[in-house]
Amino acid sequence: MKPRRPAAPRSFVSPFDRPPEVAAEPEVYELGDRVSHDSYGIGTVYALENGAAVTVDFSSGDKRRFTLPCAKLCRL
Repeated sequence: MKPRRPAAPRSFVSPFDRPPEVAAEPEVYELGDRVSHDSYGIGTVYALENGAAVTVDFSSGDKRRFTLPCAKLCRL
């Protein structure tokens, strides 16, 4: 049998020592903005609800309401 080598010293790192992550600014939409969605494609914002939700009219004829922030909705 070979003799055991001593293990490298362990470093203890706390996840609480990290600086807080800065949240990205939420997207601000206006009537008539062109937007893109991963599943529905390209559309136009046609209704706003106090910055909490937008309703989008997509080129396929679908009208969808999204609560904000919506990760899949991107302003063009």
